[in-house]
Amino acid sequence: MNEISYGLLDKTMLHRLQESWHHDGIGVIALQLLQGTPAAVDEVLNEWVNEQDGLVWNSTMGDDRFYFLACGLAGAEGLASKLRLGIDHLKEKLCKSFEAIRIGSLKEPDGKPEFAVGYAVSFPSGQMAAPWK
Repeated sequence: MNEISYGLLDKTMLHRLQESWHHDGIGVIALQLLQGTPAAVDEVLNEWVNEQDGLVWNSTMGDDRFYFLACGLAGAEGLASKLRLGIDHLKEKLCKSFEAIRIGSLKEPDGKPEFAVGYAVSFPSGQMAAPWK
C-alpha cells in the first residue's frame, strides 16, 4: 500500500502538466458530451484543439474530454482570459455543430443539453490566482 499507482494516467501527460504547473500554473477545461459523440462533433473538437494557444495536453475518456492549458508568461489573469475565450469558442462551435446535426436529421430539439463544460485552475503555492470574472 506504500506504492503510488498512476493507473490509466499517461506518464508523459503527468510530466508535461507538472512542468507547466511549476511555470506559473495550469488550467483545465472539462467537456462532457451528454448524448454521444457524432463524427461531425469530433471534427469540430479537433479544429478547436488546433486553434488553442498554450494547449499542453488533451485527453479523451469515452464522451468526456479534458483540455489542459498552460498559464505561460501571461500570468494568472492571462490564464483566466485564455480559459474564458477557449470555453466561449468551444461552446459556440459545439452549439453550431449540434444544430447542424439536428437540421440534417430533421430532428426537433428535445430540450436535453448536448454537452456540459467546466473548468479548474491550479497555481503553485504562494501565487495568487486571478478572480474569475
